[in-house]
Amino acid sequence: ELVQLMNSTDSADQQQQLASLLRSAATRLLESSDELTAAQRLQARRIQAESMARSGDRTQALKRLAPLAAENPRDGPTQEAYARLLVESPDRAAVESSLNRWREIARRSRPKSERWYRAKYYLAVAHIRLGDRNRAAEVLRWVQTIPPGFAGTSRQEDFEKLIQSRKV
Repeated sequence: ELVQLMNSTDSADQQQQLASLLRSAATRLLESSDELTAAQRLQARRIQAESMARSGDRTQALKRLAPLAAENPRDGPTQEAYARLLVESPDRAAVESSLNRWREIARRSRPKSERWYRAKYYLAVAHIRLGDRNRAAEVLRWVQTIPPGFAGTSRQEDFEKLIQSRKV
């Protein structure tokens, strides 16, 4: 999915280009089609907001994602998009709010699923951003000790980098 590519690329230029492309496509789709299902409309609105964030318009993205997350509490991708914006925010209150979101995402996810691992990873990131390195280390140790630990997950490298960064 292009959104995953946009979120995973390290190149700021590529991220900006993909964000602009996705934002335009989502906006056109929402404006021109009355035949979208509710799920398609939600996905287009979420992609539009995520691309706004990656283009640097985080405030507008948060304004758009907050009601989407509130209206769709069981939609994992929407909850993750909103929680990711919160955890990346420079605002301490937003990062604190992300903790509850990531906990809820982990609770509603199948244990050891990709979404569950992402939630645990971002829980550790949020604790680090809030200055609670001990709690972050606790989360990481807990995930690592439950077989298979980080091994074989798409987040393995991220978990290892977090541990090696000496922030925990």
